[in-house]
Amino acid sequence: MTTKQAQALGLTVKRPAWSGPRGQRKQDGNEGRNKLFDQLCQQHGLPIPVHEYRFHPERKWRFDYLFDGWLALEVQGGIWTAGRHVRGAALVKEHEKLNEAVCRGYSVLFCTPQEIEDGSIFPVIRRALTQVEEQP
Repeated sequence: MTTKQAQALGLTVKRPAWSGPRGQRKQDGNEGRNKLFDQLCQQHGLPIPVHEYRFHPERKWRFDYLFDGWLALEVQGGIWTAGRHVRGAALVKEHEKLNEAVCRGYSVLFCTPQEIEDGSIFPVIRRALTQVEEQP
C-alpha cells in the first residue's frame, strides 16, 4: 500500500523506518512503524500481532511480528543493499535462529519492507492463519 492510498483511507502516515543502518534497529522509529503495521493489519482483517516477540528464554532472538502465538513474520530489510540478511556470517546466525523457532513449533513467513508497503504480504498472512484453522 502506498502512502497516498493509506492517506486516502484516513490513516495518518509517517514514512516508517523499516530497518536501521547496518543491522541496527532504529528504536525511535519502531513506534511509528509498528502503529502503521497494526493499522494495515486491521485494514486487512488480520489480528494485531505482538511486536518484537522474544521466543527463546535464553537467547535474545526475537520475531519482528507474531500472530496468534505461533505465526511469525520476519521483515528482511537491506537485501538489495548488502544488508545483514545477505551477509554470510549473519545469514548463518539467522538460520540458527529460524531453525530453533521451527523446532519450537513456530511457523515463519518472510517479507521485504516493500511487500508491507504495497500490501502484498497481508493476503499471505491471512492464508497462513486460515489454512491452519481449516485443517482437520
